[in-house]
Amino acid sequence: MYGVIRLGRQDLPKSIEAYLNIPRWLPGRGAEQLLTQLELLERESHRIAESFYAKDIRDQDDHTAYLREQFPKVVPNATDVDVRPFGGEAEGDFFPDQRYVTGTVEYTVNGQRTAIILQINMDPVQPNDDCTACQVVPQKDGSRITIVPMGKSGEPNGMDIITAQHDRTDRSVVTVTTYGYDPTGKGGTGARPQLTVDQVAKLAADPNLRI
Repeated sequence: MYGVIRLGRQDLPKSIEAYLNIPRWLPGRGAEQLLTQLELLERESHRIAESFYAKDIRDQDDHTAYLREQFPKVVPNATDVDVRPFGGEAEGDFFPDQRYVTGTVEYTVNGQRTAIILQINMDPVQPNDDCTACQVVPQKDGSRITIVPMGKSGEPNGMDIITAQHDRTDRSVVTVTTYGYDPTGKGGTGARPQLTVDQVAKLAADPNLRI
């Protein structure tokens, strides 16, 4: 963080100020030197960004590699498994102080392409107390898994969308959601086979999925 502050408050302003202090009538006016300094500052900003997000990128790669191996074990009838890069609002996208990551696992079952969406959140998630069809399953370690069924439009107590929410003892939350349709839209419209409740619960409870 110090490198970002120094770059924005010292290095960049000093380079521009030094250029502006050169009289306009002076031939060349140091324009080439300014461009060189700006190029160096740009390289430094990229280096700082790469260093800042290094852990996020490593975690993303770890999750991707782990799910690529683990998902077929939990869902043995799945083929052509494609674990997409984890990120925030978009694949591979991270921002400062990010507290969650989201990823998609695309796969084929019975010749139909579909996907699940997985989120790892470092903060507690507000429980849905109005869900009369939700099933709470206490775990041996004191955590709990809540099975949340919903309709396609988000209405409670449907069966088009099933989420397993694992509220962990460290207050982090992992959710795995399976759909009766392809949530990516890549496989077209129409019904799709969902994972079972046991399968989404097992994925949500996997201790290796954490940040």
